[in-house]
Amino acid sequence: MQEHFDQVEIIEYLKVGLSKEEVESLLLLFSEEVSSLVRTGEEEYKSSPFDTRDRNQILKALCAKPKLLQRPIVIVEARAVIARPFEKLEDFLKE
Repeated sequence: MQEHFDQVEIIEYLKVGLSKEEVESLLLLFSEEVSSLVRTGEEEYKSSPFDTRDRNQILKALCAKPKLLQRPIVIVEARAVIARPFEKLEDFLKE
């Protein structure tokens, strides 16, 4: 598995935020339902819920409140996965 992490880039989006283009790119790379990218247990979501089936609402919310984005997310080539639990990442890297 180490060969997949030779050139790792860590994006601390909680500190620097996410641009609209970055979130759009992420949504395109993600193979699961995009609603699973949203941390619906966070107070930021509970205080302003939105339709997590609507890509545009997800895009706006994640740009405005990056804390709502699930983490960690691993991107390899043209695919992305929420890497929790760790076994999910292992399976993803085997594909």
